[in-house]
Amino acid sequence: MIQRIAAFFRSFRIELTEFSGTSALTDEPVTIVGFVRDKTGFFLMGQLFKPGYRSRPVGTSLIWQVPRAARQLSPDATLLILEVGKENRKLPLFGTDYLRIPNWVRGEIQLPLDRTITRKKDYKEQVRKIRKAGFRVEVAAYREQFALFYDEMYLPQVSISHGDSVSVYARESIVDKHDRLELLLIMLDDEAVAGELISYREEVPELHAVGVRNRDPDLIRRGALSACYHFGLQHLEERGFQRVSVGGSRSLLNDGVLQYKRKWGQRVTYPYDAYLLTRVLDATPATRNLLKKLPVICAAGDQLISLVFAEEAELNALADDPGFITYHHYPGTAGLYGVILSDTVALQSNPLARPAGLRKLAAAQSPPGDRQNVD
Repeated sequence: MIQRIAAFFRSFRIELTEFSGTSALTDEPVTIVGFVRDKTGFFLMGQLFKPGYRSRPVGTSLIWQVPRAARQLSPDATLLILEVGKENRKLPLFGTDYLRIPNWVRGEIQLPLDRTITRKKDYKEQVRKIRKAGFRVEVAAYREQFALFYDEMYLPQVSISHGDSVSVYARESIVDKHDRLELLLIMLDDEAVAGELISYREEVPELHAVGVRNRDPDLIRRGALSACYHFGLQHLEERGFQRVSVGGSRSLLNDGVLQYKRKWGQRVTYPYDAYLLTRVLDATPATRNLLKKLPVICAAGDQLISLVFAEEAELNALADDPGFITYHHYPGTAGLYGVILSDTVALQSNPLARPAGLRKLAAAQSPPGDRQNVD
């Protein structure tokens, strides 16, 4: 009991780390302070910094004193990022002065695919490549073919595509659920070159894991990865399912995986457990330039929204750019909003709580009655 009480009080302290280097988005020096776990840090800092960035622990702080402590412990930092769990009981202690960016968002695809998807150039190009290459699909004998899929397709795909930023499913954790999984293999000239696991553990089936054999770049170029999605969705539609989960994606709108899934009709539905609480400490020109390059999916009350940052004059022009609106308004979010940046407003409070600093650029894309619950 005493140990539990001690652990409870220790949990009110956060260890802060400073990250500094050259921004990969703006080519300007940037310093960020906060708390992120190893896998999140690997991904996020890899997106924000060029190789060679530096990290160092700077000290600890009580939860409710983090912004003040961050300024004292890392005077050069202009951005504060804290990774916290959704169900973390300490969350209210952080206050409301943060943007709540989901670390991961779940996505689903409606079946059959809507004509607004199948008529798009991106979709047609994927299907054309699959047919040209001659890929076909087979439902595999799970027990006999699993080792081939796991060792030669899944592991190479995950390790090369994501590095240390994601958790790898342990072989045993998958095998134990074999009665609720189905293995599809993508064939080329009678050889298995890619595959995917479909999970039936929930009411909505999920494309659980995909991989191209040895992540062969030539096979990917010819459409092997696209074939996994194409035949997987086709297989589930034939089985009578109307929805399929395509798992989680990062909430950065420029993330390649998030945009790739969009080609197949993904709509985001709700966030997973962790959030990146984000707060601007100092709205320097370099910080504002970084935010302009960092569009995100963000939680706003009980909804998910697409969010971009821009100076007011720039936002006026962007609002009239159909291409900009289409790219940044992610399907399934309740709308596209722009945060107005200013050198006189340091954004030290949550901009979503300041209507004067927001501008709605596009209305909700969710189907009628489709309410996204993020609580």
